[in-house]
Amino acid sequence: MFMVTAGSIVFSGPAVLNSLSQTTLVSGTSPLILSLQPAMKAPDHQAHVQIVLQFVPRYVDVRICNFTQRIEKGLTMAFAEVRRRRHKTEGFAVQIINVTDTVQNVGGLQQGPVNITFAIYSQDEFLNGSDVSDLLRILNLVEFSFYLGFPVLKTAERKFIFHMCTFLNYLKKLLNYLKVYKSY
Repeated sequence: MFMVTAGSIVFSGPAVLNSLSQTTLVSGTSPLILSLQPAMKAPDHQAHVQIVLQFVPRYVDVRICNFTQRIEKGLTMAFAEVRRRRHKTEGFAVQIINVTDTVQNVGGLQQGPVNITFAIYSQDEFLNGSDVSDLLRILNLVEFSFYLGFPVLKTAERKFIFHMCTFLNYLKKLLNYLKVYKSY
């Protein structure tokens, strides 16, 4: 196991994987790194859940471990609260899969939405993303934001939903294009 550091900053695993995957070290014509995989067991895509933070202040670097640990702790507290409300007591663990940000320059300050993909592990298996999403929707946006420590733009959604929406939008555009083409 390796840690990637810059001075006193320790970067999170997802940040390192994201950065390396965009370099010629991995994707060039003759890559130096042949395989890039996380050390932990990766959950199936059906277990993935995505939340979107409205913004994170520019002084908070979402690539470092402190941010990932803070979000993991917040998700753990939020999930524990909804399980308490549903009278469920079995243990669970939150696994952060990916953290990506979209930086925008707003009035000289860099800020933008931050997408966080995670999964919940309980009783020797990852829980279905739809089930996790349904449970977390018990919390309103204010409560969810409280637990995470940042304003939440979108509460837990199964990651598959984003891909399906993109596909449906593409399909609509294609059908509109075919209608226009047919009229010529």
